[in-house]
Amino acid sequence: MQLYRYSNTKCFEGWTLKDFHIDENSGVTANIVAVNDETATSTTLDQGSKKCIFAKYIVGCDGPSSVVAKKLQIKFDGLLNLANTKSLLVHAPGLYDHVTNKLGNTHQYQVIRKNFGLAAIVAADPARDLWNFLFLFGKAKTCAPDEVCRQFLGTDNFEIKQNRSWYWNFFIAGEFRKGKRVFLVGDSAHSWPPFGALGGNTSYGDGECYI
Repeated sequence: MQLYRYSNTKCFEGWTLKDFHIDENSGVTANIVAVNDETATSTTLDQGSKKCIFAKYIVGCDGPSSVVAKKLQIKFDGLLNLANTKSLLVHAPGLYDHVTNKLGNTHQYQVIRKNFGLAAIVAADPARDLWNFLFLFGKAKTCAPDEVCRQFLGTDNFEIKQNRSWYWNFFIAGEFRKGKRVFLVGDSAHSWPPFGALGGNTSYGDGECYI
């Protein structure tokens, strides 16, 4: 797939939205802060390098914990905590090439281990050998993360980068826009268990916000 980028569009990688202010007549002023995604805390956000940028519109696609939705005080309706599972982000060097050579390339691999359970796994970032366990069923849900990885990845050469529990949530925003300057899209507007994607649950609240 070929990606296209407009020459007049700037991309700020490694920055997160801190706050924004709306002027219906002119546009949106956003305050963004430099942050390391893996070690971000409220303290590092406050202490990070800051930028102030201006745009005609702001489109929040920053997940169920959307800064944009909270700022606008948008209400949600739906069903929460229907079930729980576990999500793992794992670094497994060389596994991607091995899997694609043996099984072929696909978006999601579903692996079953008899008397242990089922896992849905995707290559979150093949270039960095990162794998994401989207959900676990059966005995695997309560086992130690190391054992889960050994069973489903079939290798001892891995490092667990993230281990989070999350709940199945189904909810939708009461409105997808405020005025003519601010919009919600994706998981900031609705949430769905991530059976075929990398988002859609409360574990991944920090996504992207386009302005």
